[in-house]
Amino acid sequence: GQVLLVALVVLLLTSIAASLLVSSLMVRLRLARAEAIEIHLQALTDAAMAKALASLARDASFSGFAPELLAGDNGSIWSRVEPLVPPRVALMAGAIYGDRRRSVRAEILLTSGPPKVISWAATRERADGNVP
Repeated sequence: GQVLLVALVVLLLTSIAASLLVSSLMVRLRLARAEAIEIHLQALTDAAMAKALASLARDASFSGFAPELLAGDNGSIWSRVEPLVPPRVALMAGAIYGDRRRSVRAEILLTSGPPKVISWAATRERADGNVP
């Protein structure tokens, strides 16, 4: 009788340890997925900014590009240029990946050479997904 009781206690403790291990692994997997999505979103946002800066370098009157899907990807990128006090412009660029959004705003100095980034910061988005 005691052997059966000890076996049941060992089985109970083993199942508790296994459930704790599975819970821990699920939390780690969730965090790893969230981190991967965030890194992907940052890379897409950087790509949008790089494309917009390259376009500004070619054409100082560039006004931005409409949202475009990336081939084989779950995301899209966009940009918008707004004039400030000449020769400065505000460049907004962003990305959408799945249901997540990220955007950045940079102040750009347009010179005879390549555009110079004066400031760069992440921006907050409104509930409708637009940048203020």
